[in-house]
Amino acid sequence: MTYYTDVSSNVDTRTRAAGAAPPVDAATFWATEWRDALARNGARAAADAARLDLAPLAITVDDEVWTLRRGDDTLEVGPGADAATPGVVLDADAFSDFVAEQRTALGLLIAGRVSGAPEATSAFCDWDAVVRSAIDGRGVYETGDVTLRALDGSPLDLDQRFHLGDRPEEAGHFLAEAGFLLLSDVFDRTRSTSSTPTWPAPSTPPSLPTASRGGRPPPPGSGTRAASSTSPTSPPPFATCSAIPATGPSVSCSARATSPATPSASTSPTPPPKGW
Repeated sequence: MTYYTDVSSNVDTRTRAAGAAPPVDAATFWATEWRDALARNGARAAADAARLDLAPLAITVDDEVWTLRRGDDTLEVGPGADAATPGVVLDADAFSDFVAEQRTALGLLIAGRVSGAPEATSAFCDWDAVVRSAIDGRGVYETGDVTLRALDGSPLDLDQRFHLGDRPEEAGHFLAEAGFLLLSDVFDRTRSTSSTPTWPAPSTPPSLPTASRGGRPPPPGSGTRAASSTSPTSPPPFATCSAIPATGPSVSCSARATSPATPSASTSPTPPPKGW
């Protein structure tokens, strides 16, 4: 496995190239690469494990078992496991993905690629961050790990606010350092509190046919009442909206024309549907 020490000084802390990782033999990994990782980052990883109060965990890969535990100022791993030690089981491919961080412990668990009792799989997810601390030097966060600095090297004031065009160099540095930027007075207060917008009037609904005796509509052109044929004293057609509780906040709208004050003998007034 190839590690890279020339990592950009930004939020990207990856230590290996993207792409498919080569297979990892578990026995070889624990004896070589894991030992080298502890030589680089063992003290910090042990402190992380102590802060998280991690108990020993047995990891079985293709019927071979190793136990991972905290030691004095470092981490320890050894073959075998006690009966009381919770353990998880992975195949060689899952273990390779875990070591190369192609998959996290939780990702393997969700995908069904790791098995064990609930307390064991939970411990496996907890150990994930410490394994990364040892292999990659990416320690579990603690107060003081991240320091934000202003242009002059002093601590960055995160409560600063800027204006458009104001101190562009400082604003750019603040954005790059903190990852956000607060801009004040971007919008004109008089424009942001404008009056309520006006809505266009609804269009005139189509003419409605007058029902004939028997309930069938008359042929086109006979007995049709258009909106313009209403008397001056009759109210104009209108649109009505009503909420439909069964479908949540949606609204049902339809256009209706008012009927004359006295219905004709050939028609019977129809009661409005419920909800109008």
